[in-house]
Amino acid sequence: MQIRVANRQDEPIIRTIVNQVNTELGAGDIDLKGSDSDLNNIESHYFWHDGIFVVAEDNGLVVGLGGARRGESDKQLELVRLVVIPSRRNKGTAVQLLETIAFFGQNLEYDVVIYYPKKFGTTQMEPFFGFTVEGMAWKLALKRRSVCS
Repeated sequence: MQIRVANRQDEPIIRTIVNQVNTELGAGDIDLKGSDSDLNNIESHYFWHDGIFVVAEDNGLVVGLGGARRGESDKQLELVRLVVIPSRRNKGTAVQLLETIAFFGQNLEYDVVIYYPKKFGTTQMEPFFGFTVEGMAWKLALKRRSVCS
C-alpha cells in the first residue's frame, strides 16, 4: 500500500468511496452542492487553503482518503476527511493516512491537527492516534522539526 497526494483524476473515485461510506452509516448520498462540495474540486478546497488531500492506494485501487486544510487559525490544520473502505479498516490504513497528513502539517509549520467529531456526525468514535480531547475538539500536537545549521 502507498499513500500519495490526490489529484483531479482521483475525484470520481473519492466521491464514490465517500458516498458508499455515507450510505453504510445511514447518512444518505453525498451533497455536492452543500456539505460535500469540497469533493467537487479538491485542489481549490484543500491545496489552495494551505492543506493536503491524500489517498491510500493498494494495487492501483484507492482504499482510503484523508483531507485537511487550514483551520480557524494559521497554526491549526483541520482534519476534514478521513475515510477507509470497509475491507481495509483495522489494518492501519487510517493511521498511515494520518501520519502522512501530520508530516505535511509539520512541513507547512502547523502546530496542531484539529478534528471536530460532532461537526461530521462522528460521535461513536473514540480519540485515536495520539489525539487528545479538548472541549468539542480532538487535537494532535505536531512536533517542530529542528533545522541543523
